[in-house]
Amino acid sequence: MVDTARLVQTAAGGQEALYDGFGGPFAPLDVGLFQDIVVTSAQQYMRFFVETYQQAIEADSPDLLRFLGEGVERLSDFETAWDFAVFAIRECLLQRAAPDVALGKALQLGLRLAASGEGGSFRARTSRPIRPLWGKLILPELTSITVERDLYSATLALDKIRLELWRDGESWAGEEVDELPSIRRANVSAHLVVPAAAPVVGCDCVSMLSTDEVSRLQYLYQDAITLIEEGSPSYLQWVSRVLRYISPIEADPGVMRSGSGPEWPGLAEMSFRCDPIAVAEMLVHECSHQYFNALMFISPVADGSDTTLYFSPVRNCGRPIEMILLAYHAFGNVLLFYRECQFRGVDDSGFCERNEAELLPQLGVLEDALRATSSLTEVGHSLWQPLSALIGSVR
Repeated sequence: MVDTARLVQTAAGGQEALYDGFGGPFAPLDVGLFQDIVVTSAQQYMRFFVETYQQAIEADSPDLLRFLGEGVERLSDFETAWDFAVFAIRECLLQRAAPDVALGKALQLGLRLAASGEGGSFRARTSRPIRPLWGKLILPELTSITVERDLYSATLALDKIRLELWRDGESWAGEEVDELPSIRRANVSAHLVVPAAAPVVGCDCVSMLSTDEVSRLQYLYQDAITLIEEGSPSYLQWVSRVLRYISPIEADPGVMRSGSGPEWPGLAEMSFRCDPIAVAEMLVHECSHQYFNALMFISPVADGSDTTLYFSPVRNCGRPIEMILLAYHAFGNVLLFYRECQFRGVDDSGFCERNEAELLPQLGVLEDALRATSSLTEVGHSLWQPLSALIGSVR
């Protein structure tokens, strides 16, 4: 947990009002606060990571250690910090990862900082071959790299090859370098995680994707974003603010399966053998988790005094109160998305109406647990009480 009193001070309207915008797009979000939470958390995790793994990094890549030591200031930008490469180091710390694992994460972090900044150079080695990312570019497998970067170009000397890269607008380009496919629609700009990139990201992904399948997935996800734009402009902004990567995962036809986590800010794993409206729901659901997880960087949602396992109709098992709150927050936003789509007359063959009728009583069970516990913090309450007021009766 990041300890930063400046970020958790109560606003004039009370702490609940300060965090209501994390509950859903129905309340104004203090975007500056959201970005400060992400950047400050990333900076503190990076300092601790460099301190913890200093000896291991210095033994193999002293130049990389120097670059990372100077790199905290490079994390002053939200777009740089809001990335799996940055928060993977948090997972290293939490899991007390082995030095060789941490070294690979340190290398990807160094590449993230170098690609995002205005310049810099370092040399690094890793004991495990990896295929890291440089922006949207998937580099060839390597165990060593020398980076020379200026404002508009970069030279990367890998084990056996040399890459010349250049800035192409807001992104990077290079000859004979694979890249992540783009997903662009409305004001959403994200990239598709392909199997070659999944290992360095650390997320699940399908094992193979043909060129035709990649194209089909791009159209599917873009169609889903169009549905959100047409059915709920407020949720379009909710999604676009945080979505940066989509990783396609396996599921049977028609089955909705999705996931995300604090170690992958901006990333949503989603099944793809379903209709665009189902994909739109998963986007709303997983992007809701992104706001929840960001708030958890600075404040717990429960004080730990309640060890009861409350029944979750979503998982059909007992769950801790924090997970009950997480589910209510995501599915409550999904229900409001259903209602907006119905109000605006989205052509979904009755999907939203059917699923609202099924979801509402499940939210009632989750809400009973939230009302019963006395362990939620003010931040925790801010993530469900405003939602509850908008949802109305769950009976």
